[in-house]
Amino acid sequence: MNALRRPGLRFLVEAVVIVLTAVVTGLEHLGAWGIGGAVAVVWAIVAVIEYSLSHPRERTEPAPPIETLPEPEPVVSDAVRVIPRTPEPAPAEPDLLSELEPVAVVVVVEGDATDSRSGTGDDGGDTTLPARTLSASTP
Repeated sequence: MNALRRPGLRFLVEAVVIVLTAVVTGLEHLGAWGIGGAVAVVWAIVAVIEYSLSHPRERTEPAPPIETLPEPEPVVSDAVRVIPRTPEPAPAEPDLLSELEPVAVVVVVEGDATDSRSGTGDDGGDTTLPARTLSASTP
C-alpha cells in the first residue's frame, strides 16, 4: 500500500483502471451509454479514493484518563464547638379585642361659650354639645 501513497504511481493505476473499464464494457457490447455510465461510476470511485488519500485524517491521541482525587481525610480536632439553639418564638398572644364586652360610655362636654375649644356659632349662641350615651360594640 505504501506504493500507492506516491502521487505518480497512484495516477497511473487510476488511469489504467478507468481505461480497462472502458475496454471491458466495449467488449461486452453495452453501447455508448453503457460504456459512459461504467466509466463515470469508476471515475467517481477513483475521485473518492484520491480525495481520501490526499486529505489524511489527523490522528489524535486519546485523552488521558482523568485521575480521581482521593477522598479528603476528615479533620480531627481536640476542640469542640457548641452551637447554641435559637430560642423558639413565643406563642402568639390571643386577640384581646375579641374578649372585650361592650361597655356603655357617657361623654359630657362642658365649657364656657367663649372657650376657644367650644367656640360660638354663627348666631352667637352657645355651641356646647349635650351629653350623649355612646356604646362600644365588637365587630
